Amino acid sequence: MTGFLFLMTYAEKLKDPRWQKKRLEILSRDDFACQICASKELTLNVHHRHYINGREPWDYPSELLITLCEICHKKEEDVLKDPVELFRSLHFWGIFNYQIVEVFNKMIDEKISKSNG
Repeated sequence: MTGFLFLMTYAEKLKDPRWQKKRLEILSRDDFACQICASKELTLNVHHRHYINGREPWDYPSELLITLCEICHKKEEDVLKDPVELFRSLHFWGIFNYQIVEVFNKMIDEKISKSNG
């Protein structure tokens, strides 16, 4: 089954029963409401706060998943294209500049050690 998953597109993985189960758990936990604007009327998505290379959508810890309406979800996705909006969004979620710098420094250190090793 693992080899088959490797051939699945991301869209196909989102139809997988394991993702559908995880998605329902997150929607239920968040009271079927967008965690930014509180909408219960718009289409709801379960958003991955960040992606982990090689991990299947359903294998994420629940704290990395959040319910967002389609409008807020699009804004969260768009924020990745604009560095200023990215920092605003991170601050909204309670992440401070020094924490962002720590993450970037760790990423740089890992990249350097991979290229040297």
